[in-house]
Amino acid sequence: MIHTGIWVNIFIYFLLTCDSSMQIGFEKPDTPLLRQIFIDSVLFSEYTYTNENRISEEKSKYLYIKYIYNDKNQIISSVTCEDPSIVSSDSYILEAGKLRKEWVNPQSSTNSRQKTVEYNSKGQLIKMYELSGYCTFKYNSKNRTCSQIFYQNEKINRRMEYKYDKRANLIEMRNYEIDEYGKPLLVTTNEYEFDNNKNPFKSFGIIIMPGKYTNCNNITKEVYTLHIMDNQKQITKYYYEYDDKGYPVIVNKNMKYIYK
Repeated sequence: MIHTGIWVNIFIYFLLTCDSSMQIGFEKPDTPLLRQIFIDSVLFSEYTYTNENRISEEKSKYLYIKYIYNDKNQIISSVTCEDPSIVSSDSYILEAGKLRKEWVNPQSSTNSRQKTVEYNSKGQLIKMYELSGYCTFKYNSKNRTCSQIFYQNEKINRRMEYKYDKRANLIEMRNYEIDEYGKPLLVTTNEYEFDNNKNPFKSFGIIIMPGKYTNCNNITKEVYTLHIMDNQKQITKYYYEYDDKGYPVIVNKNMKYIYK
């Protein structure tokens, strides 16, 4: 049975970073494709692919994501369905989530949302729409997303800033809220450390956000700082066992990766 503390850490791991760009950047053809993840020998998530080995769906009991491509193999939209317990602090909803048996899917979920995106002539993602808001992107000299500006009802309400190491791993993410006068308030900071081995999620080619899908290596440590709560910190560590190609097969002893 997955206990509450482990539950939180699992979704910190899989949802480390929220939403950024949806541009395509594939690994070499011989890169193994992640097919399933088991936790304590129970199937936790699985992935399906298109005929060209582009990620098509991410499925789990609590989260479902479907990706749609254009004729240039760029993701142009995605549909996300999730169990309310993922984002709720209500104790009744959290308990209901733990009792859930069927996996989330578009047919059974009443909690779904769609993202659509726009690219510029360089193939860079420049705008992403979701619900009543959208965000824009800025890039640094190495063509990496360095910031996102979020708008709600045409007003700026949030800004994300990103920093990378020499291997293009995301090492810091800063989340600011913008007040009605345009003044930024630093709310949270995420800082990351990495191993020297290959990140299997990078082969998905999804840059929904700098981090999980864009890092070259695997996160070994995350420090989450909640600045609006007296700089409270949460430290999460990850330990891996690898296959002969350098890809993780076991995470924190109880999470197993199965490749296609």
